[in-house]
Amino acid sequence: MKRCSYTWRELDEEKRCPEEIWMGSDESCIFHDSSQEKDVNFFRQKLEEKLEKGDYRFRGYIFPDELHIRKKNFERDVDFTDATFQDADFSGTVFNQNADFDRVIFHKDASFNGASFHKDASFNGASFHKDASFNGVVFQLAHFYDAIFQSVDFSRATFRDNVDFARAIFRHDVHFNGTIFQASAMFGSTFHKSAFFEEAIFQAKTAFTGDAFHNDAYFIRTAFNGLTIFLNATFHGIAYFSEATFDSSGFINITFHDLTVFTGSVFKKDIRFMGSVFQDVSFHSAIVERNFEFTASKIRELDLRNAQFLFKGHVTTDLSKTGFHRCEFENVAFVDCKWPEKIYEEILKNDGNVKLTYKELEAIYRNLKQNMQRHGDYSKAGDFYYREMECRKKTMRKKRFSLDWFKSFGYSLLKYTCGYGEKPERTALSSILTISTFALLYWVFECLQYPVQNLTLLHQIKYTVYFSFVTFTTLGLGDIHPVNDWGILLICLEAVTGAFLIALFVVVFARKMMR
Repeated sequence: MKRCSYTWRELDEEKRCPEEIWMGSDESCIFHDSSQEKDVNFFRQKLEEKLEKGDYRFRGYIFPDELHIRKKNFERDVDFTDATFQDADFSGTVFNQNADFDRVIFHKDASFNGASFHKDASFNGASFHKDASFNGVVFQLAHFYDAIFQSVDFSRATFRDNVDFARAIFRHDVHFNGTIFQASAMFGSTFHKSAFFEEAIFQAKTAFTGDAFHNDAYFIRTAFNGLTIFLNATFHGIAYFSEATFDSSGFINITFHDLTVFTGSVFKKDIRFMGSVFQDVSFHSAIVERNFEFTASKIRELDLRNAQFLFKGHVTTDLSKTGFHRCEFENVAFVDCKWPEKIYEEILKNDGNVKLTYKELEAIYRNLKQNMQRHGDYSKAGDFYYREMECRKKTMRKKRFSLDWFKSFGYSLLKYTCGYGEKPERTALSSILTISTFALLYWVFECLQYPVQNLTLLHQIKYTVYFSFVTFTTLGLGDIHPVNDWGILLICLEAVTGAFLIALFVVVFARKMMR
């Protein structure tokens, strides 16, 4: 009988199918015959004969529809390389040795639910045209290089050794919910729809290098127990890392085009965000137990509310729209950050979009001030102290005609004369305005006796400014003196005001210089 014409290359050597052609074809065996008319019963009979003999070489086989291999126990290596399936059902099958599914095409649904791969499982270049299910599968070493999936489910699967999804393409939703990765897990895949890794466990090194998530990605309550690296990845949808747990991890040069959520996440070791681009990112109620480094090249909104930074931190980014309410950031150094004149929460309160009280805002500014003092940025500490006093003043004015309400006007005086001790230039400007104002009053009320009679208007202005300056500084030279009660009253008022402003300027200026 004539042998089948199917050939392949293996280790630079051409191999040929050992089967004989069957009566329905002039050149192919029943296994390699691609015609629609081939005898399915004869195919099944010949396949059973191979299985009984322990011959598990199925390279290039074209399996007909509704032919399943369920709960089979393969004791030797299995080779399905370049095979083609319609429906494929390997549920409960045990592969005790290597299983090769490289470049296999699954035209319809493929099910490996509950299967076990005790050695190397290779699906490199495999193509799944419909749904694929690996629910509860146990893998040792697994390879999915260049595999193409439609919708695929790896939920509750276990990868006991390394797994690699490099250049894999997931065209529809992919589920790794509850999946356990006991050894290294390498991705580098393209996810066209939603990717679900909820409650997955990564126990060793995990790398998402160059991955593209074109829809939402769910890493909710995921445990990253080994070194985790997201490098040059892109998230086009929402990235959910809510309540995830991280060991040492890094997000390097990542682009987030939508919301990024780390709400309630726990970072047990060092975490680094370097050179990434964010839109809105939330660390609400997150806990960072070790070093935290956050350097974002671009960011729109940052939510640090209720977050706890228990060790050292380093942040360099735009903080124009950042929430700080109840954040514990004593150990965080804000270096080369872009700060707004008012923190975002105060702006939102003024717009009616946040329900924080001014007392709570005062506490935020106080914490920021103390943080700046702790890290030696006294200039920024002064800015936050100014805002702290402003919020305190607004709190005092909440109840009209109370004692605090009257005290608040004293805060207003300090605000305009010295900026609560942070702006000595205001004291200098107040002094100039005081001298000019009293000079004008002296001239208007004609209450001074000049040393020269019949003065022109220009000379009168010159003498009144001169006298106002002498009185303000309490020199009292005596060459000009008052001629009526108005003059006496104005001189007393200016002398007191001058003494106060001079003393205030000395205190404020000295305070700034000591810093």
